[in-house]
Amino acid sequence: MSNVIHNIVDYGAVGDGQTLNTAAIQKAVDACATAGGGTVVAPAGVFVSGPVFLKSNIEFHLTAGAVLRGSRNMEHYGIVDVETHGHRIKVFLASLLTAIKAENVSITGSGTLDGQGKVWWDEIDAGRGGNRPVLVYFVDCERVLLQGVKLLNSPCWTVLPLLCRNVSIRGITIQNPWKPYHNCDGIDIHSCRNVRVSDCYVDTGDDGICLKTVPDFGMIGGPVKGKIAPDYSKPRIPCENVVIENCVVEHGHSGVGIWAEVIGGMRNIAVSNCIFDGTRTGIRIARYPVAGGYVRDVRVDNVLMRRVGCVFELSTTLPGYLMERAVSHPGMDESPEFSNIHFSNITATQAQIACEAHGLPAASPHDISFSNIRIEADAGFDLRHMHNVLLDNVEVECRGVPLRASDVTQLEVRRFRATTPPAADSVIQFTRTRDAWVHGCTATPGTGVFVGLVGDENRNLLVDANRLDQAEEAQAQVEAANEWNVCSHAYSGSRWIRDSGERNAWLPISVAVMEAIRREWTEEQIDRIFSISRVEPNARNGAEVENESERRRIYIIEADGVEERLIFYEDGQLLRKINDPNFHAHTWEGM
Repeated sequence: MSNVIHNIVDYGAVGDGQTLNTAAIQKAVDACATAGGGTVVAPAGVFVSGPVFLKSNIEFHLTAGAVLRGSRNMEHYGIVDVETHGHRIKVFLASLLTAIKAENVSITGSGTLDGQGKVWWDEIDAGRGGNRPVLVYFVDCERVLLQGVKLLNSPCWTVLPLLCRNVSIRGITIQNPWKPYHNCDGIDIHSCRNVRVSDCYVDTGDDGICLKTVPDFGMIGGPVKGKIAPDYSKPRIPCENVVIENCVVEHGHSGVGIWAEVIGGMRNIAVSNCIFDGTRTGIRIARYPVAGGYVRDVRVDNVLMRRVGCVFELSTTLPGYLMERAVSHPGMDESPEFSNIHFSNITATQAQIACEAHGLPAASPHDISFSNIRIEADAGFDLRHMHNVLLDNVEVECRGVPLRASDVTQLEVRRFRATTPPAADSVIQFTRTRDAWVHGCTATPGTGVFVGLVGDENRNLLVDANRLDQAEEAQAQVEAANEWNVCSHAYSGSRWIRDSGERNAWLPISVAVMEAIRREWTEEQIDRIFSISRVEPNARNGAEVENESERRRIYIIEADGVEERLIFYEDGQLLRKINDPNFHAHTWEGM
């Protein structure tokens, strides 16, 4: 690689914040590539540009004070159409910086990439969709480095390496608005191999750091006549050998998501030394919205979380309404495999759900462990259709049942403790659970039943070597706890959700909000709740807060057959009531 530096100003670029510099910047890149490679430098200044295509052996360096700002003219962004690895990729528009089938390509520096995404978000808010650019797009590249830069206001996903090998993303900052339906993910690692993400800060409305694979339901194949239709005949390319460490994620859909498009498979993933604050989930491992795939060999260690909706989500289930939309294809596997997944040394405070781990009867997640876990939440662990699960040195403070296991086999609970006596009938509740061993546990003073048995289908349960002298009973038959009444969470409680047979796709709500709902609605109305939606403060008109530091979330409650909609702040303060049966959270712009 040449050591020659190519300054974009020398090729005609003007950093006045107005001049369109696409041709000048591309000319500098092309000249650098012709010289055998080197560094293209953007000096201090604001350079407006359309898409620029990087090439092999090039470092694009933004110096301190340099801002590369995306053009707001949508006509400047053409579609990227690439055929590679047996797939045709034709969904995203060209990004502010794009590299296709390049080697040794880098974006570095202390400058800023500003996607000026508002022009694209306004289209979404107006109900008009269409293709959008991501901010930085690497397709089928080898040896990729993204380091130091700040990335703002992406029109869609922010950083997307797709089908790349040997990727390093270090020390970057991502800041996007908090509207989740704008899909401004932070970092999406899509069917890549040998990836390291470290020392990054991500503040966005959708997934913070997310792993995906091809084929998927949108990028490859796409919806067909309204049906979710990935092409299962295409090569399945896994996302593998991924390290995520020393990162902070705020306000996203997930801190780290290993989910959604998992058809190609995920394996060998390590997450460590991270902080998640205010995300909807902390760690999400799930498939959605199409069937198939696998997630294997995952380690999550030394993570702190605060104000997350759900600390751990592990789910192979698929909501029925999505299965109805899915199209069956040759080679389609409806039973995904989730295995060898381990969580350790994790602390979460002010959470809403400790763990929601739901498997399929024909595809139970197996070989799962939770070790050295401390969680303060409204609801505890809920395990369903799991096999070979270990909870070791887990401490939960919650209002409901700290640990519920239904249709779980080979479960070991060691050194489990509820820090306060649960309001429910038992600390641990087993339903149709087989081959379980509870030992080394301690009952908190005031505990009623420590191990509660629901029904008569539990088998081979061993409860021994525990310190349960503070419990009224070590083991007894109990009625199934109604999580709605005990923990004030809609995710398992309303009759509408129970009768629908769906796995709830909506948010749980805090105790304060639930108590406020009870002041406004009858129990019959509450039992018809079908949608709980969260809006971040200042994300929409009508959702403003005077003090930005408060960042109080807003919850919108809708019930079947109830015209009135309730809107609360997360602390239970009623914001407003809306009597309009056509009103929905996704269309709310304030009233």
